[in-house]
Amino acid sequence: MALARVISRNPNLKTLKARGCKNLLQLEVDGRTDNFSPLVSGQEVFKCLSKGSGLEELEIGWGFSYFSFESLRPAASFLRVISVGLGASLGEDVLKLLPSTCPLLESIVLHFQVVLVL
Repeated sequence: MALARVISRNPNLKTLKARGCKNLLQLEVDGRTDNFSPLVSGQEVFKCLSKGSGLEELEIGWGFSYFSFESLRPAASFLRVISVGLGASLGEDVLKLLPSTCPLLESIVLHFQVVLVL
């Protein structure tokens, strides 16, 4: 929630490098309703990024998936650099979406990703 607050108060944010942050997007939901779960905070982060003026560089890892990318799509149209690291699952579906979703993309870096070509 703290990261979402920082992002929402800085709408001109151009770069987010959170590739090694394990708790940012993990899909573990705490059974108690009085605690925020990492899932909720991850959704809040993407919601705040989507309201900004144009994220240009993103480094992300643990927990990032197709569903995370879908949440990020409104903010992704200004991306010039995307780096996806260990713990993320980018997949072929997201790779196919990149040209239309991120028309300004200049650099794609994949760390420890399994990309199947059939």
